[in-house]
Amino acid sequence: MSDATLPPGRGREHDNSATMIMRVVPRDDERSSFRELFVRHYPAIRRAGTGFPHPGVVIVAAEDRRHREPTVLCVAARPDAPSVAIVGRHSQADLFLPHDPTLSLRHLAVLVGTAAEDQTPRLRIMDLRTPLGFEDEHGHPCRSLAVDGPVLLRCSRQALFFLVTGTDTEWPENAYDAWAQLPPREYPEPDDDPQAPWPPAYRVADTMVGRSRRTRSTSDSTIVHRVAGPVTAKQRLLIPDEEPRGSLVLGSSERPRRLIVGDRALRRGVLLGRYDRCESGGGMRILDPDVSRVHLLVLAIDDRPHAIDTASTNGSYVREEARRIRIVPLDASGELVLARGPTTVRWQPG
Repeated sequence: MSDATLPPGRGREHDNSATMIMRVVPRDDERSSFRELFVRHYPAIRRAGTGFPHPGVVIVAAEDRRHREPTVLCVAARPDAPSVAIVGRHSQADLFLPHDPTLSLRHLAVLVGTAAEDQTPRLRIMDLRTPLGFEDEHGHPCRSLAVDGPVLLRCSRQALFFLVTGTDTEWPENAYDAWAQLPPREYPEPDDDPQAPWPPAYRVADTMVGRSRRTRSTSDSTIVHRVAGPVTAKQRLLIPDEEPRGSLVLGSSERPRRLIVGDRALRRGVLLGRYDRCESGGGMRILDPDVSRVHLLVLAIDDRPHAIDTASTNGSYVREEARRIRIVPLDASGELVLARGPTTVRWQPG
């Protein structure tokens, strides 16, 4: 059964190369505008926002041309480590969108962190190398964004609102007033070789709905950084003349395999899993049927390698603690077990 036809809640994924799925995305003239959807669903947005008086983000998914209630997820920004939310059609996804068959099971990874100086929420939104990716509000294809304010995206049939919140965030009663408070978004030229997974931090003066007012000399807009997403199968984990940052050692019932990773690939992200859009080394795929198609994202956060479980069916575990993880730093002393084993992942620096 293919990625696009798997019923939600199934405990095991299956491959079927004989099935072809036609992913149909609505035309522009079939889409409701972001403003229309925001105003239509603002009562639900406001309920979620007023009930979540914490630094973080309220994520709202509203399906085009449908009057179904939106799906809302609130994610707190933690000071010690980023929070992670997976968006997709799989029942393990944090933002579970089962009614859109054009979505991939695991479509987006959203990292919510804070600036060390002032706890300003910062976001990294990453496509998990899906066929469709996502678009910015102007219809431009994107694979990864870094932003420190509200941002509006389209992902398949979904309009996604990422509304940054704080302890003093205001949620006006009137939907049009709330829409007017959203700051304009500015998109600098894309950066194909990001030097950091987070955008620059700014000092917070006060906050409003989806907005953090910052002390800037040039603009009061939200700056949306379009950066490179996870490396693809056609790209190298180590580019010519680059010093290795370290190795991902993949254990299995057979011999271990080693993926040598450079700094650029680690900052962009490396996907591990059974699917052919994931890295597995030597042109060989992970064959363990208990490992999900897209199981793990390895990413540098604040210059330290981290492992992020992408809402896998059977989980990822720290061997020494036997606890299921969503995000954990990788170091030479620890080993992750994917699903029930025997597949393991270990980071070896240098």
